[in-house]
Amino acid sequence: MSSDDTLKRVEELLEYIVRKLERLEELLTTLSNDPTYAMAVELTLYFSIPVQRAVKLARELVILLKGVPESDPITKAILEVLASSESGVSISELTRRVRRVRGTASRRIISERIKLLESRGIVEVVRSGNVAKVYLRRGLTHGSLDSG
Repeated sequence: MSSDDTLKRVEELLEYIVRKLERLEELLTTLSNDPTYAMAVELTLYFSIPVQRAVKLARELVILLKGVPESDPITKAILEVLASSESGVSISELTRRVRRVRGTASRRIISERIKLLESRGIVEVVRSGNVAKVYLRRGLTHGSLDSG
């Protein structure tokens, strides 16, 4: 194969890749209007969760958020962090992770939202000595939140 043939083949492959990327971008733009898929993208990007698991978690979280009429971006971020965690998270760690997602978060506001979510039965706070760990309660919707 001559260098001209090789160059032509590389150009064809690059054009093919560009078309695929444009299609993917178009698809993502369309899906971003759907709250489930928008949240799944956030879960995948922020927490490196595999897409299939992120979609499953996002479906559950969208249902949970409907049950919290006073939900806001902080509450949503808290639930995303808890859903992405394999185990309980301390208030301090939760605040750090929410801050990473949102850019800002205060421990006081996070604590207030946790109390609200706990009163709704969405999260569970387990205290051991001076440490309190927050867990997302599993099985709150028809399917249960996936842990893996």
